[in-house]
Amino acid sequence: MRLLNLKKNKKYLLALSYGSDSLALFYLLLNKGYDFEVAYCNYHLPYTGDMEEIKIKELCKNYNKVLHLKEVYFKKGNEEAWARKERYDFFENIIKNNSQLDACLVAHNKDDLVETYYLQKNRPGYYSYYGLKEISFKNDVKFIRPLLHIRKAKLKEYNDKHGYKYFQDVTDLEPRFERNKIRLNQVSKMSNFEINKVVREINHKNHLKEKERIKFSKFISEDNLIYLNDIKNLKLDEFVTLFYIYLSNFKYIKNVSRDQIIDLYSKIKLNKNIKIDLKDDYYIFIEYGYVKIDKIYKNDYYFELFNEIFSKNNKVIIHPLSRNDKYLYKGEMKSVSKIFIDMKLPISYRNIYPGIYNEFNEVLYIPRYKKDFKIGEETFLIFNLEKLLK
Repeated sequence: MRLLNLKKNKKYLLALSYGSDSLALFYLLLNKGYDFEVAYCNYHLPYTGDMEEIKIKELCKNYNKVLHLKEVYFKKGNEEAWARKERYDFFENIIKNNSQLDACLVAHNKDDLVETYYLQKNRPGYYSYYGLKEISFKNDVKFIRPLLHIRKAKLKEYNDKHGYKYFQDVTDLEPRFERNKIRLNQVSKMSNFEINKVVREINHKNHLKEKERIKFSKFISEDNLIYLNDIKNLKLDEFVTLFYIYLSNFKYIKNVSRDQIIDLYSKIKLNKNIKIDLKDDYYIFIEYGYVKIDKIYKNDYYFELFNEIFSKNNKVIIHPLSRNDKYLYKGEMKSVSKIFIDMKLPISYRNIYPGIYNEFNEVLYIPRYKKDFKIGEETFLIFNLEKLLK
């Protein structure tokens, strides 16, 4: 059996359980001469027990394979989601701490591909991709699925033919999981012709999704802004699609609903600066002619300088501006908060924007904010906003 997207000069991490799919991948990698290590996550769930861990330890010892082991215990919540997060966090951590490992190999097969597609069809929401990708990235870690072209029954047949013993995961037979219902009642009963027909449907839909992504990505700037003037003629459904594509640039933001995006569309029409709370300290900002997703940055800093630029002062101090402070700006004494508005300073930067003060805490200077600032001959003071953001 052919393995997809693998190279003999690379070293991989195999996500292994003692089920038929990942065990078949273990022996295929071994027999075809690929270099790999093994990762196993023991959830200590009643129906798996510790026998799986014992068997995997024996397997790795017999074939001289490095084994990375994680032990976790379920407390409460969604069991499937919890287990998935635990194992993928584990795999990512191994890869990030081992420069020799090129990617993590996952034993998803063609049946899994179709099951995932049917799950997506049953659940409302926007999907940037249907089914499973042969190669994907999560937090800059590469995941490869080299068995996506092979049916589950074929992998079991491979194990049985060579006498490779594996465990049947009893949770695969529990109808309380939606995926299992699809597997037991639909996918497992489908012929190869029927499966391949669905795969062609998936590929066609993903082709249309890619065309859609190319069409709407032109409205997203290099610095991840959507300029309102560029989208003023977009219809509601077009804006919803655009914003879902925009959200795909922010992997840490999940579960933004269609209703929320429709509400955002109506707020854009108000022509006001607006801040919309998402979660985890992230916001949608409608301001100064664009829409963006960002944090409100916080950074308490305090620098004392002895500087010839402000020669009348023994020392100067740099720290975040206080919004109630006053400063002579363009010939008028104004509060810092009004100066921020005049400078069109993004809301997300206002807590960290620097001011230069004397020892009596009077504002001596407020740097001008320019998005595309260029250093000239008369420039005598600059600061790096990117460093403050970090």
